[in-house]
Amino acid sequence: MRDIFSDTVGTIGWRAAANSRKLTSGKFDYLPICTPDAKTVLYEDADGKLEKVPLQGGTTQRGPDFEVFSRITVSPDGKLAAFVTFRLGDPKEKLAMVSLDSSQPPRFLEFERPRVESLVGLGDAPVSFTRDGKGVVYPVRDGDVDNLWLQNLDGSPGKSLTNFKSELIRDFDYSVDGKQLAIIRGHRESDVVLLRDAEK
Repeated sequence: MRDIFSDTVGTIGWRAAANSRKLTSGKFDYLPICTPDAKTVLYEDADGKLEKVPLQGGTTQRGPDFEVFSRITVSPDGKLAAFVTFRLGDPKEKLAMVSLDSSQPPRFLEFERPRVESLVGLGDAPVSFTRDGKGVVYPVRDGDVDNLWLQNLDGSPGKSLTNFKSELIRDFDYSVDGKQLAIIRGHRESDVVLLRDAEK
């Protein structure tokens, strides 16, 4: 279900339906995602923290007290949310695995391969659960080329899902049946311009 969106400045969450309804009232609520049962919306607030709100409206609930540094992804069974975070005193980013019913304390996993960081500053670096919920997928970079890496959550060795020889990955997502991946790829172009003062 993908009928949740933010307004033009990303500050208010709305449900897009025949009768639109305001879901949140924070200063800057953005990057919403619905749980698979379409009952709850997870999002990042102005402080960079995970929050959730019932899709039908109601009181928002703040998640654990550490910041979100990627999009939020939800496991197919709706029990876990995962996102990139940093822990106090640790310079290495971690994958936070958060129980949505608060029955378990958060788990923090090391990334098997360094993720692509070019999108982190925009707050939308993609990380996604596999459709069987047994792993997470994220872009990794080698030189000027991005590929998708599958990291298994049971600790077994991961693997590359793509073998591109050029271009960067901007975004990706699974098809509904989980059998295919759609990937947005491209490259950056830049020029150096030298300006001189004509009067000197």
